Amino acid sequence: MKPQLRFPEFTDDWEEIELGKLGTFTKGANLSKADISETGTPFILYGELYTTYDEVAYDIKRKTEAKVDEKYYSKIGDVLIPTSGETAEEISKATCVMQDGVILAGDLNIFRNDTVDGRIISYIINYQIKRNIARIAQGKSIVHIQAKNLSKIKIKYPKNKAEQEKIIDCISSADDLISIFSKELKNLEELKKGVMQKIFSQEVRFKRADGTDYPDWEEKKLGEVADFINGVAHENAIVKNGSFIVVNSKFIATDGQVKKYTDNLLSPLKIGDIVLVMSDVPNGRAMSKCFLIQEDNKYTLNQRICCLRTKENQIFIMNQISRCSYFLKFDDGLKQTNLRKDDVLNCPVFLPCLEEQEKIANCLSAFDEAIKIKKEQIKTAKDLKKGLLQQMFT
Repeated sequence: MKPQLRFPEFTDDWEEIELGKLGTFTKGANLSKADISETGTPFILYGELYTTYDEVAYDIKRKTEAKVDEKYYSKIGDVLIPTSGETAEEISKATCVMQDGVILAGDLNIFRNDTVDGRIISYIINYQIKRNIARIAQGKSIVHIQAKNLSKIKIKYPKNKAEQEKIIDCISSADDLISIFSKELKNLEELKKGVMQKIFSQEVRFKRADGTDYPDWEEKKLGEVADFINGVAHENAIVKNGSFIVVNSKFIATDGQVKKYTDNLLSPLKIGDIVLVMSDVPNGRAMSKCFLIQEDNKYTLNQRICCLRTKENQIFIMNQISRCSYFLKFDDGLKQTNLRKDDVLNCPVFLPCLEEQEKIANCLSAFDEAIKIKKEQIKTAKDLKKGLLQQMFT
């Protein structure tokens, strides 16, 4: 197997070797989520390899006050591989830690070597031998992988240090671009949040074109300004390439990126409908999140999602609900968190006249458009990086 993409000044074949002959494997410390704290030593849990870190971790998010043996502290270039996961594909991934002194928790295989930059090893695991790792994972509901089996997997790597550095510089440039766009996105989201705070607290008010004030805002219940429509179950109507998109909690949580389809328009939605998640796992990121429908007869409403149909400015109302979601009272169940219809209908909203609503909506929509563009830039940069890695290591 030869890389599809190489720098022209390097022509030597890549070295083939078993991982166990290139370095050593150790296990992480016997720590868990219960050991997370606000202060202390940087700390990585195996689950964060799935949720928080990509191929390389420069900034460590967690901390712990726990004290462990020195052998559980990272060295720059350590490569972390989960020992367990839900699927063989999920477990076949790696993260290189680029920081000394990070406590590495249990359920981690820690690979350390002095020959190849750990970032290169992480790229190889994620893009060159991912399928090979998946084949040796064992188990059904939970799959496991042992260091002794990982040690026998063969890799091909660039032995030339200069080539390693060139590859890392190339990928790091893509990472830098993603980081810049991500910081810009965070700044935009924080700016919008600050503007919303001033607008909805009425600290800042719009005026008419002639400079005069609009009337005072009125406090109402959401049920007074919007009709409530419940969704229906689509579980038995999901098809791979259906004509209509099923609006469920994942669709809303991902701003429409994760889609399921059906050929049955069981609960059709209209332009301007506001959909709201009514049920999610405890503390789920979709709970009480909203999404605005912008096309007729393309979407159908799933169960545990409600539709709010209003003659007020829909963008204004949606942002009002998003900001006031803390008024919505959750019924904490054992496996999921629920909203009741009455909780939604009794949620207080504060309404200016329609003309001021429109000005506010236009202001917030400008932020939303800028945020959308920034997210697209991040996706493009990530796709570019992924493409480079696939061509360099497969």
